[in-house]
Order: sequence, then structure tokens, then C-alpha cells
Amino acid sequence: MENKIQQNIQPFQPLPQTPVPTPPTTNCSKILLFSVFGLVVVATSVYTGIQIGKTQTPSQQPITTQPTAPLTQASENQITIIGVVRTSGLNEDEKQKLGLSSVTYQLTDFNQNDKQDLYGYYLISSDETIETLLGKCVQITGVKLMEWKNKNIGDSYLRTAFVLNSINPVDNLKCNPYSITPVENVTEAERLTLRGVANNSDRPAPDINYDYQIKLSKSFLDKENSSGSPQQVSLVDAIPDTNDVWITLTDNINREVEIQGYMEWGYSESKYFRITSIKSVQ
Repeated sequence: MENKIQQNIQPFQPLPQTPVPTPPTTNCSKILLFSVFGLVVVATSVYTGIQIGKTQTPSQQPITTQPTAPLTQASENQITIIGVVRTSGLNEDEKQKLGLSSVTYQLTDFNQNDKQDLYGYYLISSDETIETLLGKCVQITGVKLMEWKNKNIGDSYLRTAFVLNSINPVDNLKCNPYSITPVENVTEAERLTLRGVANNSDRPAPDINYDYQIKLSKSFLDKENSSGSPQQVSLVDAIPDTNDVWITLTDNINREVEIQGYMEWGYSESKYFRITSIKSVQ
């Protein structure tokens, strides 16, 4: 009986396994190759488009506006002039009217070489060194303005505008702003000796040559003052009598000097001191 039971027991058999499909392997090298090829195609297309744009005809190119030339242009070739630097003498209204709002100085006392009666050049420049040359003999180089070519200079005190390219000091002997010989004292005014500090002065008008002032160390009594009665004067407008006096005066700006001369009547009932001799006070 026992043998029969053992014969009916069958050994355990595992169930058949269903094979699971494995995913296909990916070829990384092929993917990288296709990516590089795509980038090359895109880059080639962009480069071709740029080259086509460059070879377009003028009518296909976008229109660009070139900057126009400044209004101020030279009407003549560059010229060189020797003269003396002065203040312009223009007030603010005159500067605006003449279009010279930035002009502070002018050149005067040059040799007349113009067909017109020209007595000065308004200097258009941003060069700040001009201030240090005020009252001195200089050589300038530059051009006149096109806008002033046909301008009536009678409206600008017989002066024209000048674009300054360069300015350099020269020997004062090359300029002759005053007389070579002493001017006669026709009024026989009282001869005076005064002391004070010499300074450059601003002209009250372009053609009024009050270019210097003497701040007196001690005032004096002007018996025929322009006010109509005697007045104590401590500051006088001064004009050199000769070129030699002018050169000495120029060499002593902002220094104390002793001057001799006399008072004369000037513009609009004003008075000034004519310097006949000058020396430095040590």
C-alpha cells in the first residue's frame, strides 16, 4: 500500500517561461552624426542668406541718411594774419543778432590787406589760451565764414567772423597798434604822474579802444570830470601814446607802474588817460 502511494506522487515540474522581448539597442553614433549634419545645414542656409543680402542692388538696399555738413563752412582758403587780441566789445543782444553768442575776443590792428575797410575779426574758437594772449601781438590761422561772405560788415562794426584754427604769440614789434611818434597834446591838458596797477579791460564797444585800465594807488582830482564837476578818480581808462609805450605796458600787466600823461575827452563824453611814458615800479 505504501509503495502504491509513492508511485502516484510525481516529481514537481516548473511551468514553462514565456520569453520577454528585449528593447532594440540604440546606436548613439548615428544620432550624433545626424545632429551635426542638421547644424551644418542650418548654418549654411544662414550664411547664404547674408551673402545674398550683401549682393543686392542699390535699389534693394535699405536707405541710410548721411549726416549733413555743419552750417558753418569756410568761404575762402585758409589765411594767416598778424594782429593784436582784444575783447569783442559786443553786448549780449549784439551777439545773438550776429550769431556770435560764443565770441569773446577779436583780432584788431593788423595790416590792411582786404579790399574792404575791415578793422577786425571776431574769433570763433573754443581755445581757452586766447585769454592769456589778450593785448598781445599774435599770428592766427583760419578761415572766414561762408555766412559772412556777402554780409554788410557795416552792421557788425566793420568786422567779420573768423574760425580760428591756431593762434601763436609773436614779437610785439611785429604789430603797430599805436602811433610811432608821440601824439601832440592839442588841448594842452595838465600833465600828470600817477601810480597804479595796470590791467587789461573789456571794450565798451567793438570799435572803442579802451583796452587798458590803471587802478590807482592814490586817487587824483579830475578838475574837468565828465560829471560836470571836479571828482576824485581812482580808476582810469588808459590808451598808450606810442607803440613803445604799449609794449612796456603789455609787459607789466597786473603789476604796479608809474605813468605820465594827461586826461583827454573820449567817446560819449567819457575821459581817458593818454600814457606818454611808463615804467615798472619795483
